[in-house]
Amino acid sequence: MKRTLWVLVAILLLASAIVGCSPDSPDTTGSPDAGETTSSDSDSGTTADTGLEAAESDEPAALAPETDGEKTAAAHAETEESRKWASGDPQNGTPVAGDPMFVGYGVLVHDGAKQYQVMVIDGAVTGFFGKSADPRYIEAPFQDYNPTIDPASARQSEAFEAAKAEIAAINPNATQGGIEFYVFFYPSVEEASYPQACIYAEPALAEFPMAIGGSFGWR
Repeated sequence: MKRTLWVLVAILLLASAIVGCSPDSPDTTGSPDAGETTSSDSDSGTTADTGLEAAESDEPAALAPETDGEKTAAAHAETEESRKWASGDPQNGTPVAGDPMFVGYGVLVHDGAKQYQVMVIDGAVTGFFGKSADPRYIEAPFQDYNPTIDPASARQSEAFEAAKAEIAAINPNATQGGIEFYVFFYPSVEEASYPQACIYAEPALAEFPMAIGGSFGWR
């Protein structure tokens, strides 16, 4: 997720449109790397000293959608909207081609005061904007504007537990939260980099389901 980014103001306006009546996003100390479009804007965190290491496989593994929510998201990943988000420019970008591949989850954990967004891809915690990239997670004040669902399968529960383990070293009280979005990759357009579209898990956001889009570096 490291290519041409929208101007920050445009991202914030898009975030407001997608999340609907969400409160204003908190002030930030970091922003996504170039090429990443996101519907929520949060503080950057630092790499935790403990927790699962990033997956070591050369290529991300495809996951078969199991739950109704995952299957619905997989169908949406086929749409032009998702493909434009994956290009990094959801309004004017060229929709990416190829079959989407379900690869993991965006998980949000919180303690009621602070929240932490964590990527769990290929069964392990990765950098949030790239497998080997910092930040390892995104930290922000908790204001209940990032909707989540309770884990609905054993695999989702494992992802939630992996995210909590990642954050435990910096905030052991951050044990609440759940699955925030489903992560899809499209065929790589450059070595070890995948167009990515993330689709909110919360069914109430079906009309505006997109959470993140852009390029994700796998190595």
